[in-house]
Amino acid sequence: MSSSVSPIRPLWLSVPPNRKAAACSNIATAGAFCSRRVALARALAHEPAVLLADEPTGSLDRTTGEQIMELLAEIHGEGLTIVMVTHEPAYAKLARRIIEIEDGRIIH
Repeated sequence: MSSSVSPIRPLWLSVPPNRKAAACSNIATAGAFCSRRVALARALAHEPAVLLADEPTGSLDRTTGEQIMELLAEIHGEGLTIVMVTHEPAYAKLARRIIEIEDGRIIH
């Protein structure tokens, strides 16, 4: 990620227009989308070399999960490596490399 671009700015710009009205003004009531976005912003504020995402879409509805995946794709597009754990095959297929683990062993 370029050091001249604030990591929080792309997250805000990626929010669909219908979500910007409720954009995390009160994190306690803002919902899953905003809380995940805030978690991403906090992680990115530290300018990590690698972003670890453990079930970033877990317990989200399909639409919200897709929005989070779009944010991750945008972040990755800016050059940040993302290591993601997911049980969602559709989201795993978005990765350049997939490592499958079953019963504690790498199977693929």
